[in-house]
Amino acid sequence: MTAENSDNNYDKLLGRFNDLDTTLSDEHYFVLYYGQYFQDSYKPSNSGNNLIKKMGRSVDEKSYLTFKDSLIATKRLYPFDLRALSMGSVLAHRFADNEFATKLDRQLIGILKSIFSTGDGKSLETALHVLNVSDEYVICDILNVSVTGQRTVKNCDFLTTENTHVFEKGIYFNIEKIFEGYAKLFGKKDNP
Repeated sequence: MTAENSDNNYDKLLGRFNDLDTTLSDEHYFVLYYGQYFQDSYKPSNSGNNLIKKMGRSVDEKSYLTFKDSLIATKRLYPFDLRALSMGSVLAHRFADNEFATKLDRQLIGILKSIFSTGDGKSLETALHVLNVSDEYVICDILNVSVTGQRTVKNCDFLTTENTHVFEKGIYFNIEKIFEGYAKLFGKKDNP
């Protein structure tokens, strides 16, 4: 079987993901999320879909369909924007767009399961591996954890937190691939 015909062919999986295919497996989500690092389009500094963030703050029943159409139209530009997926899911549930909510939930949960398969975030050794700093804050929001500070410790971001019993003092996020992404972007061999 050639790579092009493989079930894990990145381009084919990305097409299915962008089409909101609900049959993607946990392995597919892992390949998609971490595979983005190997794509020319990977940008370690990507802050996500600002249009969707802005629109999502003021969506009401009349503007929901415009929001949904915009999310779908821009999804190919920001396929792994956890904030947009989360916001889209919340709004789809709020306005009883159950089919769309289910599709977004599957994607969000699939990506989160991939990230949480890399560790538990409780130490440097078991840090959650992320490919974008904004993913750290979305994960904290989803876990309902208040971030009170951030610092870099070796190859990790350490977010100090409150309102949590699971993460005693904070959550560790491994950011090695982000450093490597910047190095590739700027043609350096060492971490920035």
